[in-house]
Amino acid sequence: MRRRHRHNRRRQSEYDTPSNGIRRSVVGVALILLVLFAVGKMVLSYFGVGNAISQLGTTLTMQREGNVQVSIEGGELKRAENEQKLYPGDTVVTGPSSRAMLTFFDGTKIHLDEMTNLSVSESAHGQEKSVLSVFLKEGTIWIASPDKKAFSGAIQRSVSTPFLESGFPSRTEAVMTSRSIVVFSADGIGVTLEPDKAVIPIIVGEGQKFVLPAELTGTEDLYVFRSPLDPYALASDFVEESRNILLGDTQKNTVTTDVVEQPPLEEDEALIVNTPKNDATISLSTVDVSGQVGRKVSRVRVNGYNAPVDVNARTFSQQLALPDQDDVEIVVVALSQEDEVLSEVRRQVHRDRKPPEQPKILRPAKNGETYNTNSERFLIEGTAPQGTVGISVNDYRLQLFEPGNRTWSYLASTSINNLKPGKNTYKVVAINKGGYKSEPAILTIVLGEGPEGVVRPEGETVSSQPASTAVEDATPEALPANAPLKAGSLRVTGPTPGTVHTATGTSFLIEGTTLPETYSLWVNDYRLRLYEPGKTTWNYIADTQLGTLKRGRNAYKIVTRNAKGEILDTLTYVVQY
Repeated sequence: MRRRHRHNRRRQSEYDTPSNGIRRSVVGVALILLVLFAVGKMVLSYFGVGNAISQLGTTLTMQREGNVQVSIEGGELKRAENEQKLYPGDTVVTGPSSRAMLTFFDGTKIHLDEMTNLSVSESAHGQEKSVLSVFLKEGTIWIASPDKKAFSGAIQRSVSTPFLESGFPSRTEAVMTSRSIVVFSADGIGVTLEPDKAVIPIIVGEGQKFVLPAELTGTEDLYVFRSPLDPYALASDFVEESRNILLGDTQKNTVTTDVVEQPPLEEDEALIVNTPKNDATISLSTVDVSGQVGRKVSRVRVNGYNAPVDVNARTFSQQLALPDQDDVEIVVVALSQEDEVLSEVRRQVHRDRKPPEQPKILRPAKNGETYNTNSERFLIEGTAPQGTVGISVNDYRLQLFEPGNRTWSYLASTSINNLKPGKNTYKVVAINKGGYKSEPAILTIVLGEGPEGVVRPEGETVSSQPASTAVEDATPEALPANAPLKAGSLRVTGPTPGTVHTATGTSFLIEGTTLPETYSLWVNDYRLRLYEPGKTTWNYIADTQLGTLKRGRNAYKIVTRNAKGEILDTLTYVVQY
């Protein structure tokens, strides 16, 4: 026992040597330094150290005379100044009949409609990652983010409201309220939305809209509230004005380069206006007003707006939105520090408000024609007049059309809900750089049964491409004429169930059901080409323009056949029109 006790004491003393104690101290200090380094890195990262973050200002531009106010760092609202810089924590509020544009460091533009309250949450330009976010308290905004190549580095763009948060990719054009969004264009899969109380975010893609209901429990399928754009509901002067302002920033008015040659300012001169020249004709909805000022000038006002003055170069420049009238007077006033009028110059300019020529539709038919087709997906193509900067089809602006293009195309498809069975009307409009629209070119597409091609007014079809020649398409005379094998299996469910209907209007669908073993379905000895073998539902378009509906009594003999061509059932549906 004693030996074992002494032996244990010797081993314990070995652990307690000075070298072992120093080793433990070094390890402990290293652990503490490691923890401090990790915490410090997190703190530095939070404050942007390592990412070289710069807080950049956002430029506020007012497009209309009206009540636009700003709140700086949460202070009281004051009247806004044109070209004023806003920073995180600042708020801009537009009143009735007033709109304003915000331009961010990456080129993103947000246009505020009337009665809108928006705050800048973050505007941080980082060497590796940048962040741009705003909070929309109420009202409506139009947002346009630049192309991916226009800004280097990763950037996160977002708009929050009291009810949802959205993330915007590059090349986005959208209109947003506190509960809804309409996406005209967006790179990638689209705009990401995270509604309040929702567990999973949803994607709103190009050509779609989303409206958040007033009541949301968090268990709903949010995609139920997403739908294709309704072009007639989107015709908005706010959208058109937003696009025209963007166009004016990217494509400067040609008359502004036609500078009036002016001698240098004399010592006692206060103001020289270089552009625009008097009696100039303006084709855009905006014009650049620029010139030189004397040393006594403190401020310059252009039609009541404060124009930015470069105090070193003694120059000023202001982009002015023009009212929608033929003749516009521009008044430029130079003011002293005491607001004394030192000089005043007036310019008269004329707006070219002539609309562009009508665009042309070339395929699948020409302007004013009616085309019958069985295809559920095809292109409508045509040409644009010279000077066209945009093409709209049923008030939807084509996103792939670039200013100056002479051709355009539009995809019609049942899968995106801009093509439906029956008559479809497409109105194509050209837009010039002044924002003026041409008379519409109109094409009518009828999706239904019948030969492919242009339809004459009397209903006769001129085939423009060969009809289907599938080997199973035999004539009725060549098929069996047996008694029905499944009598009673064929039914008409609409527009009136049964065998008789009284119709009004110019067209309607006859709909019904059949057996799963049905291989082909015939109406008045014409095989329905849109019917797929095995489908238990079917429809047929009765239309005066197609010649399948006429005044008086119309009898439709409906026959179903199996894969051998044998008759499964027959039914005659009578329509009194």
